[in-house]
Amino acid sequence: MFSTRKLFRVWSGEIDEGVRRDRYDHPCSHLVFCVVSVIVMSFAAFVLAG
Repeated sequence: MFSTRKLFRVWSGEIDEGVRRDRYDHPCSHLVFCVVSVIVMSFAAFVLAG
């Protein structure tokens, strides 16, 4: 998730300068990483709970 730090830095700099966006687009690779992480952690929780 370190790669998202760059995006958040850019976006926060824009917000400080007064730039407003209707939508902040995330790269597809970041979305895939988040989805895979949630699925793996859900599976691990199911296995460890049972």
